[in-house]
Amino acid sequence: MSKREPALAALWVGAIILGMEKNILRPVRNGLFAVELHAAVWTGTIHSFINLSPNAPCVTGNKEISRPDECRLLYLTGSESQQRAPVCPWQPFGTTPLGLADIEVQQHATCKGHCLQYVSWRWDTENGLSCEDRGFDETAVVDQCGATSTEFDAASVTTQTEGFLQSELLSETATRSIFGWLRVDGYPPIEKEIFTHDWFDVGSSSEESVLKDDDSPATEQSLIKEWLDRVE
Repeated sequence: MSKREPALAALWVGAIILGMEKNILRPVRNGLFAVELHAAVWTGTIHSFINLSPNAPCVTGNKEISRPDECRLLYLTGSESQQRAPVCPWQPFGTTPLGLADIEVQQHATCKGHCLQYVSWRWDTENGLSCEDRGFDETAVVDQCGATSTEFDAASVTTQTEGFLQSELLSETATRSIFGWLRVDGYPPIEKEIFTHDWFDVGSSSEESVLKDDDSPATEQSLIKEWLDRVE
């Protein structure tokens, strides 16, 4: 890990001394590590594709916008349903016709310079003084304008291994998470094939059966009322 991110070597040493390294790596192996944007810019690292700057302009010649850029603009503009950064650090695939994107995305798709930029952290002391913290490693440079996708040789992927099955499960979780964040208010008709895929149809039949077993919504209301009556 220190070779991958030399700027964080000292922090890894501290984590190992404190016995925290296993707790840090356990969720990472499951693809569920926490995204902390402030820590990312403070250390000069990248925790999520949201950290990266959108393309400028975001709109392609055929009036489409990449879904990663769509996510970034939704978050940066403070869209009502996307005010929190996505918990999934991996970017979605594909593009969206600009006319089907949210209003906030359409308004800023041709803008330049929309991105998150760390300035400093100010520490206020009890004696009324303050000092600015420019970052863990002020010399660290994060390529926020670089490519946001990674190319790999498909021939190097082995499908008949337990590792691949685990990787596919992690991909399923990540895909469902980021598309669920992007389309929390519903998806356009052209994405029906995505959202009717098996990866998104988790437990639907069991959930339907549970609802059918209930007598009626009135039954649920009576249970809630009974629970509220017991609350002091």
